[in-house]
Amino acid sequence: MTANEDMILYWNDVAGSKWVANQARLDRLMAPLSAALLDAAAPRAGEKIVEIGCGCGDVTLQLAALGSGGRITAVDVSRPMLAHAQARHAAMETSAAAGDLASIDWVVADAMNYAFPRDNSLLLSRFGVMFFDDKPRAFANLRAALAPGGRFAFICWRPRAQCEWMQLPLDWVASILPPPEETTGEPGPFGLADDAETVALLTDAGFTDVSADKVDCPLVMGEGATPEAAVHDAMALLGQTGPAARHIAEAEPEPRRAALDLMKARLAERVEDGRVLLEGACWIYSGRV
Repeated sequence: MTANEDMILYWNDVAGSKWVANQARLDRLMAPLSAALLDAAAPRAGEKIVEIGCGCGDVTLQLAALGSGGRITAVDVSRPMLAHAQARHAAMETSAAAGDLASIDWVVADAMNYAFPRDNSLLLSRFGVMFFDDKPRAFANLRAALAPGGRFAFICWRPRAQCEWMQLPLDWVASILPPPEETTGEPGPFGLADDAETVALLTDAGFTDVSADKVDCPLVMGEGATPEAAVHDAMALLGQTGPAARHIAEAEPEPRRAALDLMKARLAERVEDGRVLLEGACWIYSGRV
């Protein structure tokens, strides 16, 4: 089984279901990163846009709200997440004037192989392009989706050690569950964490004026009217998503319970003004053709 096939199975099984269940929490966590991506991409009403790894549709629906006349091709491998995105889109359409939204084509596909329309002016992705097992082939295919003069913007995680919300929960439970080795460069969350390698990869794929810009910002893990409620909210998220969640889920029952108890205690120390905040660290890669 290839890495791509493994990832497709993963996102159509437990991971996709967990992201759907935690959609509101994840949209909240990602909000400042989505804003940074959209600021870099500078989408305009009426554009033909491709979004890679659209997930539950958070960024897609923000693009649609730019106005009518445009077309968004929203691609993801996860059927449960895409179905949830489509349901959100339908609800949005019922509450908006008929002509106020750009059209969305929801596509279940592997972007590495999908035959995109070639007349798009913008290609963007929020954490959806780090999972390819054949990166040169994948990015050459994405490059072909852009018309001359088209541009792109991808936001991706920097190395795990720089990303507090990914690393710190693993550190907290390390006395019970030694952390897994970081796999920067391999298909997965940190597949494009090396900026020099990624800039070279994108340039070789045919993109020009490629740049890598750092984004650092606090991310809301949980919030609530009381410290206990904020910790409960954060545990609901971090207990199901992120590297620590997957690592803990693979443990035996007793160490798993101990690790979750320890994480809960550490999160309680991070509550401030009703919120649990941990830092996120990303790259925004951008350029044009």
